[in-house]
Amino acid sequence: MDLKIKILRKSNEINKKSWDELANFMFLKTDFLEIIENLELGKEAYYFEIYDNDDLMGVFVAYPQFKSLYHNLEETIYGKFSFILKKFFKLSPSLLCNFPYSPFHQMFAIKDTKNKGEIFSFFLINLKKITFENSYKTCGVLSIRNEIFLEESKKNNFIQVFSGFNLYYDINWNSFDDFKKSFPRSKRYMINREKKQFESSGSKFEIVKKENLYFEKISELFKNNFKKYNMPIEDKISSEFIKAFEKKDEMNFFIIKNSLNEIIASI
Repeated sequence: MDLKIKILRKSNEINKKSWDELANFMFLKTDFLEIIENLELGKEAYYFEIYDNDDLMGVFVAYPQFKSLYHNLEETIYGKFSFILKKFFKLSPSLLCNFPYSPFHQMFAIKDTKNKGEIFSFFLINLKKITFENSYKTCGVLSIRNEIFLEESKKNNFIQVFSGFNLYYDINWNSFDDFKKSFPRSKRYMINREKKQFESSGSKFEIVKKENLYFEKISELFKNNFKKYNMPIEDKISSEFIKAFEKKDEMNFFIIKNSLNEIIASI
């Protein structure tokens, strides 16, 4: 395969459409980039395509979070993306992505091909590029039971943190302060505020080495939810993590890596 990438970063000031107008627009149009532009609602959106010669093999899009009256539309929008990708581009959404504390929700879709591993790897390399160019310092991907993707994640220095979730982040973080300093002042304020709220609930907030990171210790992060479930702690952690991810909440923890064999984790 001769993979190439076309990266576009769009920013338009457009009139806000009603959701009905937007939904009709998405069903009628086949130009995916034009759809993304009209979803921006005056904000930036990121979009790139992966080609093998002239054959479109994958699409990545990061679209803004919606505020006020749009805040309940995320799942509907994801469903519309899925419809368009499958119908017009013959691509199946394969995974969700996450840049913690960024204003975007993301998704990636790939063509069903025997060369999935190579395309996944190419996607991950470019996802890291976007991550560090925008000073997000960390990004995660949630794979839906895809062993090929999990393997390619490891090759690209992502690490599986919880079931199906893989994270890549700045190797220079050794403390929470290192993590916090990687963000602009406005984001640091938000992180500090959430840290205080987390601690006020009675949960601990600390950096710990992997060898000291037992599931009993992690369980403090989710102790208020554990009573609802009757299953092993590992499954509870995975369940709570993925549930928060699917709800597109700002997740109240950061996971930081020194190497593939040593994980530092906080909240």
